[in-house]
Amino acid sequence: MINDNYQKELEKDLRKIYRGLKKNIDINILDKLKKENENFKIYDNEKQSLIEYNIFNNKVSVDELHILNYRKKKDDRLEQLLSLIQKTIDYVVKNNLKVPDTTLFIWISDRFPYTIENIENFPVYVFARPINVKLPIFPDNTFECLSLDEKYSDQCNDWDYLKKLIVNKCQKKTKKKQLYFKGTATTLNNSQIREKLEIISLVNQQISKYGKINNKFIEYIKPKINKIKDKSFYNYILSEYQKKYTNLPVNVNLDAWKNYKPVYKMCDYKYLLNLPGHYQWSNRLKYLFLMKSHIININVKLISTTYTDEKYISFIDYIVNKNDYEEIVLKYYRQNQNLTVKTNELYMKKNSIEFDKFINKLSEIYAKLEKKSNGKINSGFNKINKLTNERIYHYIYTAILLNAELFNNMKNKK
Repeated sequence: MINDNYQKELEKDLRKIYRGLKKNIDINILDKLKKENENFKIYDNEKQSLIEYNIFNNKVSVDELHILNYRKKKDDRLEQLLSLIQKTIDYVVKNNLKVPDTTLFIWISDRFPYTIENIENFPVYVFARPINVKLPIFPDNTFECLSLDEKYSDQCNDWDYLKKLIVNKCQKKTKKKQLYFKGTATTLNNSQIREKLEIISLVNQQISKYGKINNKFIEYIKPKINKIKDKSFYNYILSEYQKKYTNLPVNVNLDAWKNYKPVYKMCDYKYLLNLPGHYQWSNRLKYLFLMKSHIININVKLISTTYTDEKYISFIDYIVNKNDYEEIVLKYYRQNQNLTVKTNELYMKKNSIEFDKFINKLSEIYAKLEKKSNGKINSGFNKINKLTNERIYHYIYTAILLNAELFNNMKNKK
């Protein structure tokens, strides 16, 4: 088994969280989670987020009804995690170690169960969370399965295979000087960062080709701008942006459902944007470090009248840090129908100011890196390249041990 400094750092936060749980665990939170699960079930057509992975006699299982409901929704995450945990158990047994019986509670969703008070007092695993919310993090399902032929196909490739493939495919690449992102339109209901950058990308292509924005092009992009529902963004494109930033080579494509490309194609570009999706994190970040390109991570700080979401972290943040990539914080003020017209208009104005700050910062970073590269590319690559399936299994085994110990101690106190 692995016991070097890299693995200790990888598991440090996990061990710290369980030390806190030994003092503060509240088993009643499980009932609240199950109630929240029922609410989510109604919302998402029978598919629940809280899944109990039961480990018994070196086998892991879940309720068969959950499997069927996930299959109905064509969501493979439950079964991919099932496979990942079973591979962990097989790895441990092969190394002549014991696997204790226990139940891992995993919340399968891009979000975390933020509505539950004192959620940190129960060990429910999440894929990502705000940095100030101390929940245990589980490696997301793409470590076990990512497809290369089309988005969410049945063809699976695990972390070790993809890592080797990407490194081989990306050798001696002449990279395009573009700020590249490919994905889908998933931020319309929050920061709108993807959709706005797609429009900017189209504007840049138009100006590069014709030297200006003509009326025909304006009519073409209007439907995209109208989807954003930001009255000021149209004027921003025609005024501020055209005056200052049209030399910024943004290339953002949100056509991944129709025009899917294998992950290793990202190494064709010198600059890779990591944009959040439905929530403020993305599981693609780990792959970007293997491309040997400059990474610019966009951290959206969501601000509402009742709460502020700080930076989200996922499993990969236990390996890399700000010394390995560039980062821009974009403040986004959430508008909604429960706010007054005046407050929504104020938020829209603030969002316009923050977006211009973001574009200005992006322009500065691009200009800086074009003048002189830094050591972040190699630093990030070396750290991520050292992560293996075996290290992931070891992390999950540590989670199983800590979880079993916690609940056994509770039983003994009764």
